[in-house]
Amino acid sequence: MSGPRLALLSRRVHPAHGPGGLERAVHDQCVHLAAAGVSIDLISERPAAERRAEAERALGGSARIRWVDPGPLPLGRARGTVILDRVTNYPLWSLRAAGVLEPGLDVVHAHGLGALGAARARRSGRLRAPLLLATHGMEAFVTPSALKRLAYAPFRAWMREAAAAADRIVVTDEALRERVGDCLRVADDKLVVIPNAVSADGCVAAADPAAARALLGESPSLLLLSVGGVDAKKRFDDLATAHGVGADRLPAGW
Repeated sequence: MSGPRLALLSRRVHPAHGPGGLERAVHDQCVHLAAAGVSIDLISERPAAERRAEAERALGGSARIRWVDPGPLPLGRARGTVILDRVTNYPLWSLRAAGVLEPGLDVVHAHGLGALGAARARRSGRLRAPLLLATHGMEAFVTPSALKRLAYAPFRAWMREAAAAADRIVVTDEALRERVGDCLRVADDKLVVIPNAVSADGCVAAADPAAARALLGESPSLLLLSVGGVDAKKRFDDLATAHGVGADRLPAGW
């Protein structure tokens, strides 16, 4: 008997897109669920051709990949402007992605606003499979900036719409449960805590003390490890400077 059939909806996935936490979480989820016998339709945004080939090599054995083109976008790629992208391009992609969901699914697991299109399909009756919404990056709800809160208003409304239609909402830590419930305005019994899993083998392979010591210099008295997305806002350059390492010696692409 074949295993359950899952549609995994995420606008971003490693290695097709950036190296962030959501991207890695979706990648690992896909690989390990496939190893457990789950049949996966992975639906994600079409990346550049070279990244697409890399992703298909990395994930092709784990899932049937359905690349969804974002189509004509009001602001192009929003030129890296996160808020503009999230209130224009992201919801449009989500609606298009829901259009490729096929009958016969046992579960739809959608990440972030990728759930919006599936939520509307569920409300209309077109989607009958249970919908699981995984939350990520709730900064749209908690930013202290009044201007950002105003700009994010549509995003918050869409996330709440998706949450209302979802059968369960995944949070990654018990400490986040109450905050996520308040932000999305859902009852506690709709929330389930499922921590993000990591591949221990992958972590061990990436931790190379010799390379770290070569970067930091001869026999440092203190060796620190900082884990985070490869993103300028993490300020790894400040961390390096504070410990006497020039930012120019950070790994390429930080």
